[in-house]
Amino acid sequence: MIRKKRGFTLLELSIVMTIIALIIGGILLGDGLIRNSELHAIATEQQQYNQAASGFRDKYLALPGDFNGATVLWDVVSGACASTTGSTPEATCDGDANGLIDPVTATNDFEQFRAWQHLVNAKLLAVVVNGLKTATYTRRPGVNLPESKLSGAGWAIAYVTQAAAATDAFATTNDTPFKHVLWFGGVGTASNSNKQNGVLTPTEALQIDQKLDDGSPIAGRVVAQNDATCVISSQYATLSAAGFKCALVFKTGF
Repeated sequence: MIRKKRGFTLLELSIVMTIIALIIGGILLGDGLIRNSELHAIATEQQQYNQAASGFRDKYLALPGDFNGATVLWDVVSGACASTTGSTPEATCDGDANGLIDPVTATNDFEQFRAWQHLVNAKLLAVVVNGLKTATYTRRPGVNLPESKLSGAGWAIAYVTQAAAATDAFATTNDTPFKHVLWFGGVGTASNSNKQNGVLTPTEALQIDQKLDDGSPIAGRVVAQNDATCVISSQYATLSAAGFKCALVFKTGF
C-alpha cells in the first residue's frame, strides 16, 4: 500500500513562523536593550571623569597631565614623553604646569594622554591606558583613551580655546566657553585635530544632549562635533539610518 506524503498543515506552518518571529524579536529586543544600556552609561562616564579631574586638582593643586610633580611621586620614563613607556606602569612624565591640559596643537600635546595615566596613578580611576600619543591617530579608545561602555568609543580630555574649537565643534558666539572639555567619540581622525570618528546617530546624540543640557548641538555645555552629517541647519539631523556620525563635546567648566 502506497502512503501519501504528508506536508505541513497551515496551522503547523503558522506555529513555526510565530516561533521564528519571536526568536528574531527577542534578538532585536536584546540588541536594543544593550544599546540603551551603553547610551545611559555615557552620562555616568562623563560625570565620573569630570569628578576625577576635579578631585586630582583639589589633591595636587594641578590638573592631571599638566602636573609637574608626577615623576617624583610615580617614577619617570627615560625617553620622549609622547612615545616612551616606562619600566613600571606608573612611570610617567611631568607636565609644564601652565594650568592647561595642553591640546593637540601644543608642544606638550602628550599631556592630554598622560592626564589619564596621572589619574590612574593617583587611584582616582581604574582604566586601561598607556599614556602615549600614537603616530597615525592621536586618540585611540582602549589604547591611550579610556574606553567607553559604548563599543568603539572613548574619552579624550584637553584644553580647547573658543577659537581653536571653531573648526572642530559647533558653538555660538558668546556661548559657554570651552576651556577644558571631555571629547566623546571613536578613533581620532588626525594627529593634529580634536575630531574623533562619530559613534552616535544624530537621534542618540540629541537624546543625550536633552538629558544633560539644552538639546542644542551648537550651544550650552554639551555640543556636537563639527560634522555636517550630524548637524544640519543648527539642529541635530533627523535621519539616523546612514550610520553613526556624531561625536559630542562636554564642557567641564574648569
